Amino acid sequence: MTRLLNEWRTIWRIAAPLLVAQLCYTGMGAVDTLVAGRAGLYDLSGVAVGTGVWMPISLFLTGLCYAVSPITARAYGAGQATRVAHVLAQSVWLGGGLGLVAGLALGFGGSSALGWFGMDAQTFAVGAGYLDAIAWGLPGFCLYQALRSYQIGLGTTRAEMVIAVVMVTLNVPLSLALAFGWGALPAMGAVGCGVATSILFWLAALALALVVFARARPSRSQWRPNAGQLNALLALGTPIGIAIFAEASVFAIIALLLAPLGAVAIAGHTIALNLSSIIFMFPLAIAMAATARVGYLRGTGDWALVRFSGLAAIALGCAFAVITCGLTLLFRGTIVAWYGAPNDVQTLAIGLLLLAAVYQIPDAVQVVAAGVLRGWEDSKGPLLVALVCYWLIALPGGMWLGRGWFGQTATGASGFWVFLIVGLTLASVGMGWRLRMHHRSAPNGAP
Repeated sequence: MTRLLNEWRTIWRIAAPLLVAQLCYTGMGAVDTLVAGRAGLYDLSGVAVGTGVWMPISLFLTGLCYAVSPITARAYGAGQATRVAHVLAQSVWLGGGLGLVAGLALGFGGSSALGWFGMDAQTFAVGAGYLDAIAWGLPGFCLYQALRSYQIGLGTTRAEMVIAVVMVTLNVPLSLALAFGWGALPAMGAVGCGVATSILFWLAALALALVVFARARPSRSQWRPNAGQLNALLALGTPIGIAIFAEASVFAIIALLLAPLGAVAIAGHTIALNLSSIIFMFPLAIAMAATARVGYLRGTGDWALVRFSGLAAIALGCAFAVITCGLTLLFRGTIVAWYGAPNDVQTLAIGLLLLAAVYQIPDAVQVVAAGVLRGWEDSKGPLLVALVCYWLIALPGGMWLGRGWFGQTATGASGFWVFLIVGLTLASVGMGWRLRMHHRSAPNGAP
């Protein structure tokens, strides 16, 4: 038991700052929504549709850059300082290149993407302006993601936490100043929120770069773009990006599929999903820490500890999930009341939180197991599991039970949540099976 607690402490030292940082990133989106809401109806709707386009892109880019973590961790665990510095230099090229491509794509194609959804002219204009503003910050965003992934690989996450806290703190006055005008600054409405976010992306990238390069100095030869290393990062990162995008897009599609069932169904589902998204930050932080820890131990060659650490991380995720599941069940009525929704929405949401409570346990298992697999530098396995369980099981099953497709009596939002639980449970099994394959193929014992 002492061994397990010690491993939990090691993982949590990496995960705790990541949890704070993730909550801050979520807070930045909330700030944009609150400021835009005060600016006006079309500002709020413009930010909403702009975020709908921008958020999936950001998740995919984050997944691509996440490949830096396990590769850095393994080199660091093996004591290969030169290799670590080389990965750092190449990660800058990766982040910068992805940011330029994504910024150009969003700048020139963002308006076209909005046009696919059909909306009033005022919402379209604000949404397009918001995306144009975000596009300028994408190179900074991707550089920041690459550098934070490098830091996670080293297991040093406090600097990111501090920067994230400063970002969300500055976001409030900066967004207000640019949205409503301050001094010589003109009032830009919701577009000002996008400008503020882009400025903060660049400032965060600069701040983290100062921290990173104060400790690491790649040589001139290491700074040259290396096709082999960049291809390795993309080969590992692309499936991660696709898997994250695939999982997130399922929830967006469910909201659209609930639209014909009325506002009550959508609102109840949104409340349950919002709470689950906040709670998800706990296992997500543990998953990122597990990637770094398992990658580091693989570098040391202590295969017995590699196996133990991965299983310990999954157990830690489960422990948190059991606690949050119990708290959700006990306080679901109070939680729903905080949203101030009408009585019929609250009644539905309280029922959905019963399912959302159960949902948290398999969700924690699958996300932490995926993080452990990424520590093994396995991203294709988790991608395959995600595509099968979410797109071939959870979504069709939800349409069958929730919308009454294929002759089944419709059960509404609860039907989708039932099959989300089914899909996540199967994903947990699939991730566990994949991890067992790695455990069996690895050498036995410590070096």
